[in-house]
Amino acid sequence: METTERISLPRYIYAVATARLYAWLAFVAAVLLGAAPANALPSYAQQTGLPCARCHTIAFGPALTPYGRQFKLNAYALGEHKDSVPLALMAVLGDTRTAKDQPIPPTTHTDRNDNFELNEFTGFFAGNIGSHAGGFVEVSYSGIERTTAWGAVDVRYARAFELGGHGVVGG
Repeated sequence: METTERISLPRYIYAVATARLYAWLAFVAAVLLGAAPANALPSYAQQTGLPCARCHTIAFGPALTPYGRQFKLNAYALGEHKDSVPLALMAVLGDTRTAKDQPIPPTTHTDRNDNFELNEFTGFFAGNIGSHAGGFVEVSYSGIERTTAWGAVDVRYARAFELGGHGVVGG
C-alpha cells in the first residue's frame, strides 16, 4: 500500500503566502526596472520637455526653484509648448486576503474575505490652456467611501507687460 505525505494546513498557508510574496516581488522588480525616469507631473514634463528638477528644488514636491515659481506665476504657460494631452491618472489598489473570514463584512460593498478594491482613483489636469492660461486641477474618487471630491484647483491667466520700465506679470 502506497502512502502519500500530507502537508499540515499551517505549512500549506505559509507555502502559498511565500509563493504570493515572491510573485509580488518579481512584479515590483519588473515594474521598477522597466520604469522610465520620473518627470514631475507627466503632463507638465510633456508640455515643457523639462525634467522635474528644473522646477522643483528636490525634483518633486511643492518646493519650487526660481524657474518653477515663474512657471506657476505665468499660468503654467512658460517655455516651449509641445502638443500633449495634459492629463495624468493615478490608481491605488488593494487586495485583502486573510487566513480566516471576518465575522461580518468590513463595509457594505465587500465580502468577509478576499477583497480586491479600488482604494483611490485620481485624475489630474495640469498644463497650459493657450499661451496665457493654464492650471492644475485634481479630482479623486474613493472606492472605499464611494465618494468623489475635488483636490487642488489652481486655474490662472497671466500676461507679461512693462510698467514704468519694469517687467510685470499680471493676471
